[in-house]
Amino acid sequence: MRIQGTGITGVYIGFFPLYLGDRLQLWSCASAWREKSDCGSKYIYHLGGFPTSGQCFIKMYNTQTCRFESEERGGFINYFKDAHLLTNDGESRRVGLYQAPQNKNKLKIARLAGFKHHSNKTLKELITEIK
Repeated sequence: MRIQGTGITGVYIGFFPLYLGDRLQLWSCASAWREKSDCGSKYIYHLGGFPTSGQCFIKMYNTQTCRFESEERGGFINYFKDAHLLTNDGESRRVGLYQAPQNKNKLKIARLAGFKHHSNKTLKELITEIK
């Protein structure tokens, strides 16, 4: 399920949608898209920025404050790399920014390529519906 306002937007590389399943996988594994602390977690759902300089703008949901937040920081490639590896099964087909690691134990996840359902719901509406 594609949710409006989520994904990756990078100067020179374009827009890459991240579907609900993609984000759930990024949030459940060791990736930069989920930041854990003793007080709560922050779930990143949108990344924008400049791959060449590393500057990025992220949008996230903070479980401690129960609010949506935006932040500017460095490290664009760290976020992009995690999402790119997931959506391309470890192969750098879309953008050759880095060498994909050789991990033979990686769980293969089938993407729903034929899934045609599109939603106009925002992330906030989806979270309210899930609760």
